[in-house]
Amino acid sequence: MENNKVEPSTSLTKVQAEVLNDILIDLTVEIGTLSMTASQLTNIKLGDVLATGVNIKDEVSLIYKSNLIATGRLIDQDGFFAIQVIKLVNE
Repeated sequence: MENNKVEPSTSLTKVQAEVLNDILIDLTVEIGTLSMTASQLTNIKLGDVLATGVNIKDEVSLIYKSNLIATGRLIDQDGFFAIQVIKLVNE
């Protein structure tokens, strides 16, 4: 008897790749962390300025599902924050 079992493909078909290319992925830009006591947190008021200790020229992290993807620097692009990528994690 002939075996007609189809083996699964290890690569994406062109159609599958095109479908995946259109999926939007949410990334997180992490500037740094901020530590404060619970008392300080509960006393935050509108207009308070929270110092991060992060220099404006420090690197930021681009993260996808807790995985570091790249690092970069914040830049101004037409009045909006943008990230200039300076290092990809897999390089």
